[in-house]
Amino acid sequence: QPDVQTDKGLFHISGQVTEEEGFIPVRIIATDRAGNVSEKSFDVAYEEAKKDDSNTYAVTVTHLTVPAAEGKVQVNYTVSGNTANLSLTNTKIAEIIAKSEEEAVIDLSKVKNINSVELSKEALLAFGRAGLGLTIKMPKGSLTLDVDAAASIASQATGSNLRMELKEVAQASLTAAQQQGVEDDSLIVDINIYSADKKISSFEGSLTIEIPYTGSEPVAVWYLNDEGELEKLESTFANGLVTFVLDHLSLYVIGEDKAPVYINPFTDVNT
Repeated sequence: QPDVQTDKGLFHISGQVTEEEGFIPVRIIATDRAGNVSEKSFDVAYEEAKKDDSNTYAVTVTHLTVPAAEGKVQVNYTVSGNTANLSLTNTKIAEIIAKSEEEAVIDLSKVKNINSVELSKEALLAFGRAGLGLTIKMPKGSLTLDVDAAASIASQATGSNLRMELKEVAQASLTAAQQQGVEDDSLIVDINIYSADKKISSFEGSLTIEIPYTGSEPVAVWYLNDEGELEKLESTFANGLVTFVLDHLSLYVIGEDKAPVYINPFTDVNT
């Protein structure tokens, strides 16, 4: 593996750098003065990569960034597995707050292959103290916490970070009971919030979900419990997006509402 020395430490870079991918995997190994070694792996975008006759790559790397506050702020992030980790310093948080109105919006909708986003609990608290909700946009949909939900979720955090997950689930991964309650062409989403080893499922306030949907109409949303029972939720559908509001996190089903629609046979009778 070739090494690239920088003023921030030693980068051990592995894998083939290609224009098609647009990024390279990076592993950072750091040793403190006491001799303790720590390691961090993530993907980094590159500007250029050249290979000389000695089979050594010279690589210039740049931070991966996503827009926040409607594009007025750029936020650094790294990717580990399917999770994007946001780098929200106090300065960056203050900048987002200063340039946001009702919500702090961080847009990761164009980040490939992620289904969760991790940010610090302090960032969530800071947005709440400023009277801002938080919207996280991901490839499969967006989550918007109002101020009360943000405060409630932050108060339940057992670690310094929170991870918000929104992912599609294959019907085959459900239990037999759950599969019986779900139509084959339904969209199933799993929505979760974690802090350290704790799963936060209930909270005060509200969490608004927006999911792109291209299936059959009329569309409806249901909560799917462990017994395979469906509970229909209020939802709206406009511009290709299904929107619904939650105060509890679990599995949700989006699909065609095949319930019979009542037609009043007496519409021609004057009242």
